[in-house]
Amino acid sequence: MKFLIYSSVTFVVLAGSNGAFAGFSGSYQPQNWSIYTDGGSIDTAVAPDWISITSSDDQSGELNKYQQIIITAVYSGQVSFNWRYDTLDIDGPSNDDFGWLLNGEFSLLSDPDGDISQAGSFVADIVAGDIFGFRIYSLDSLGGASTALISQFSAPGTSPAPEPIPIPTVAWMLLLPMVATLRLKPARA
Repeated sequence: MKFLIYSSVTFVVLAGSNGAFAGFSGSYQPQNWSIYTDGGSIDTAVAPDWISITSSDDQSGELNKYQQIIITAVYSGQVSFNWRYDTLDIDGPSNDDFGWLLNGEFSLLSDPDGDISQAGSFVADIVAGDIFGFRIYSLDSLGGASTALISQFSAPGTSPAPEPIPIPTVAWMLLLPMVATLRLKPARA
């Protein structure tokens, strides 16, 4: 019985975690992101499952208004997410671009020549201290808004991945409780 307990504790200690957060949680919960809106909106009410970002359609005619949500990476690793883009703009997706930001550089994810509904998956490597996030532009703030929904978000978490334990150390950690248990048994008469 003691061997089973020791083995279970040893397994839990060795198992560790990969340090990745699923969804907008932990270090990546909505209140930790910097949000900027100019005529549009960012909805975090359904986090950690997803967030949405909607372009401006305030009929101002102002050029290149954008909404963005950014955060500083806590650790190095991969960030991944699924996205869905839908536009109501009468000119289609060419007037409302959605994309990914990394250290101020915008990378387009939506296709300006594509359908009014689009979707995809994205994976990128980030380094601790990188500033990343999402942005949606409106060329003219006229003709209808576009919305991007970001889901299945995963990023390096608040604790680094555990260091690998050398095999000889693992063997001793597994064998020592068994040896201790055998030595504790009373001798039979």
